[in-house]
Amino acid sequence: MRWARLILVFVVSLEVIGASRAATIRAHAQAPGATLAFEAASVKANRSGSPQGDSTVTPGGRFTATNLSLQVLIRFAYERSPRSRGLEPFEVTGGPEWLATDRFDVSAIGGREVSLAELRSMLQTLLITRFNLKAHYETRQGPVYRMVTTQRGKLGSQLRRSESDCAAVAVDPLRGGTPGQPQPCGYFGPSPTIPLGSDKAYQAFRGLTMGDFALRLYPYLSRRVIDSTGLAGYYDGDFEFTTEVVMPPPPPGLPNPYDGRVLPSIFSVLPQQLGLRLESARGPVEILIVDHAERPMDN
Repeated sequence: MRWARLILVFVVSLEVIGASRAATIRAHAQAPGATLAFEAASVKANRSGSPQGDSTVTPGGRFTATNLSLQVLIRFAYERSPRSRGLEPFEVTGGPEWLATDRFDVSAIGGREVSLAELRSMLQTLLITRFNLKAHYETRQGPVYRMVTTQRGKLGSQLRRSESDCAAVAVDPLRGGTPGQPQPCGYFGPSPTIPLGSDKAYQAFRGLTMGDFALRLYPYLSRRVIDSTGLAGYYDGDFEFTTEVVMPPPPPGLPNPYDGRVLPSIFSVLPQQLGLRLESARGPVEILIVDHAERPMDN
């Protein structure tokens, strides 16, 4: 059974609620010329050959990345929505061939506590100065999904309005929750009430707007998902794991209870369980184009 995608996962502890993507995407300069910088930073090539890589953010604005490609660093640094972990692979194009294959270690110190936007700006400055990175955004017409309700004004059996006052909750953008132990607002992960080994294992979300939920879906679909439901406020929901939203691996030492099983498609699960439908359409898609990059000298 497929448990993970064949891409390097950029592990940053982020689960964020914020303003809508459309409102935030113009809040930063169109040209990627960052103005903030780390107090000190080191960039070195990683030639371990390991397929694994990760990153951490620790107090004091310290950012550490191990065995990550420049493409992954770019995807995190140039994401302009405060609710997303980073741009998806289909949202970045161009650049030299080694952009996705060469790996690097980064150790950088901000010297103070920083916001997510500040951290990303500092990382942009680092990439510009050390990799001579040049990039720009373009908006193109491309395939998207529009998320609509199957029946106007009616929620599916497993979608409900959140009882938490999520509009008043401040979520730390550099720290997130533990999968399976959801906070009441901003959670997207395995259901805390239905074991993975049960007959039907469920994905859960808590305290998300429909716009938030759409953002959580599009990485699995390799296409932008636009909320067109007209549903305001915050919602909780549960739906079966699907072939698109891959299930997490079982705990160490336990067999995989889903080997050989065919999971349903998200295109059938969402209408049946949440009363939501994904419709293919075309719409504006913002793409980051990498115009130039150079391998840095170790320092």
